[in-house]
Amino acid sequence: MVIRQATPVDIDLLVSLRLDFLREEFGDPTIDGMMPGLRERLEAYFRKALGEGFFAWVAEIDGRAVSSVYCVLDEHPASPASPTGRVATLLNVYTDPPFRRRGIATRLLEAAVREAAQRGADRVDLSATSAGRPLYEKMGFCASRYTAMRLDLPGRESPRG
Repeated sequence: MVIRQATPVDIDLLVSLRLDFLREEFGDPTIDGMMPGLRERLEAYFRKALGEGFFAWVAEIDGRAVSSVYCVLDEHPASPASPTGRVATLLNVYTDPPFRRRGIATRLLEAAVREAAQRGADRVDLSATSAGRPLYEKMGFCASRYTAMRLDLPGRESPRG
C-alpha cells in the first residue's frame, strides 16, 4: 500500500473520490447527474485550492486509489478553542467498501493530522457519521461543546443533505 499526498496531476482522481464519497453519503448513484455541473465545479475547486488552503491524502493498492482524506485549512479569529485561529477541517474520509476495516483510513487520518499541524493548525474539526465515529474517537477526537447546525439558503442546488 502507498500512502501519499495528492498533487495537481491527481485532480481527476480527487474528483472521482469525492463523487464516490457523495454517492455513498447521499445514497444516490447518480449524484453527479442530479447536480448539473458538479464535476466541473469540483475540478475547478481542486485546481484552485490544492496546495493553498486544501490538501488531500490518498491510499493506493496495486496502483488503484482505494481511500482518501481531504483537509481544508481556514483562519478564524483567535479564541480559547483555537489560539492561533488556524483550524483544519477534515472531510471526504472515504474508503472503498472492499478495503474497509484494514486500518487504511487511520493511516490517512494520521498523515492529514500531521500535515495540518505542520501547516500551523491548532485544531482539527470534522463531522462524523455514525459509522466513522468509533475510528475518530479511537484517534482522540471528541464531541465539541457546540452543536452542528445549518441554514440552507434560498436557491441552493442540492435537494438533500
